[in-house]
Amino acid sequence: MNLRDLLAEIEALRERVRTLENRPRNLPGDGGGYTRPFVVLVTKDGGVAGDASTECSYTYTVKKLNDSTELGTEVTPEAPRLHYVAYWYAGETRTGATGDTTSRYGLACYASGSLVLLYAFGEIPKEDACP
Repeated sequence: MNLRDLLAEIEALRERVRTLENRPRNLPGDGGGYTRPFVVLVTKDGGVAGDASTECSYTYTVKKLNDSTELGTEVTPEAPRLHYVAYWYAGETRTGATGDTTSRYGLACYASGSLVLLYAFGEIPKEDACP
């Protein structure tokens, strides 16, 4: 994924957030609408990275920012993934020149009382350097 594609994906996510913000803001569990999106911490709890013949299927445990209150487990991000591409999971230490750790933050909301993980920010495609 190049910078242009990443910026397009971020803009699509912003549009999704704007759409959600314009829906009714009901409290979680009241049976209707979407709540305003909020930032969460995510930890991988299942799935695989994916490859040329397998789709990425990571799932996450979602917690409040204070990292103590669990909101959901085995939650799949709603953001689209590239087909048959390997991904770093959110919070994974990457190998290679940088060796940094991907973000553990996500964006979530409630829809009709159920947790929806909109995006896991650290879940990014693994890429080889361009020739």
